[in-house]
Amino acid sequence: MKHLCLRTCQVDIYGKITFVKRGDVIRSSEVDLGPRFKNLEEEAAPHEVDFLTAKEEELINSKWSFSDAKKAIFDKFGVELKREEGTKKSEVIDQILDARFRSVDAGIFDPVKKD
Repeated sequence: MKHLCLRTCQVDIYGKITFVKRGDVIRSSEVDLGPRFKNLEEEAAPHEVDFLTAKEEELINSKWSFSDAKKAIFDKFGVELKREEGTKKSEVIDQILDARFRSVDAGIFDPVKKD
């Protein structure tokens, strides 16, 4: 099973204590690792990806639709994701991460003040 870490912690995986950071995805044979982890393969309560904050590892291991990603990125950054026949999921993820990396917060610009 794939699990997304929701909060940085230590967990026992296969008899070994492992430090796991928030946003990391780990594999474990256990279905439930506790409240600090979200099972990505659970059918009853599917994981909803936040395209504005999700790390690359979460985007790779989660199931999500291109239309949801396209809408979220366009609404926030004004960048339209492109997909053609044969486009891989990893290429779409690269576009998402690139749009987030290149974004500029409008709050850093001060309006011109007239004296």
